[in-house]
Amino acid sequence: MKADSGAQSDSKYENIDEIPIIQSKINEEAGPIVGLDYVSEMQRLHQDPLYQCFLCSACLTSSSSVIDHLYSLKHKMAFLVNSFRSF
Repeated sequence: MKADSGAQSDSKYENIDEIPIIQSKINEEAGPIVGLDYVSEMQRLHQDPLYQCFLCSACLTSSSSVIDHLYSLKHKMAFLVNSFRSF
């Protein structure tokens, strides 16, 4: 995602084109991870990032809680139901 560089925005949020902070933790994981496309990282100035899983409506406050959530049965089942509606 890239911020619109042509126009000034009054929004306090900005899309940035950077590698997510959590990426190194995800790269260390050996197990299969599904539904990562539904997780957004919100980087904040001088604070740890926040994470939102839009598949499960989960708000997560640390990289370890994100990893735990991605491996959870709730997240995996939500991914299957969303991906295969006839499941």
